[in-house]
Amino acid sequence: IKDTLKWLDAGGSLIVLHSEQEDLLKKLGFDVQGHLKRDADLAPLQPATLLHEVKTVAFPDTERFLRWPASGVALFGDLKPAVVLARRGKGRIYAVATPAVMDNATLAEADNARFVVQLVRDSFPGNGKIYFNEFH
Repeated sequence: IKDTLKWLDAGGSLIVLHSEQEDLLKKLGFDVQGHLKRDADLAPLQPATLLHEVKTVAFPDTERFLRWPASGVALFGDLKPAVVLARRGKGRIYAVATPAVMDNATLAEADNARFVVQLVRDSFPGNGKIYFNEFH
């Protein structure tokens, strides 16, 4: 966690998918809990380059953010945000309340595949390295 925070402060980009290992999310100022019905197709709440031609994203779980950093902007949500973009130092955090948005079955629904590709492109432009932690 300490190394991740240092990396973010220096300008790194981080995509965080909520999982049972919440220590990093809590340290970043996020709190996720389930409180809504399952299987919501959500439209973007903000115009953003990374959401070009994304009309809806299928969220198969009930998790939403109950708390997020003051620098955060909700990109998708209903009563509470499901995806938040926040700044930390010189870096950016893309927080998604459920990893199920990107699982194999859900990628074929709505505009999920387009969202994932554009999220990764926006997060890591150029020839940078991308690391995946598939613990969840």
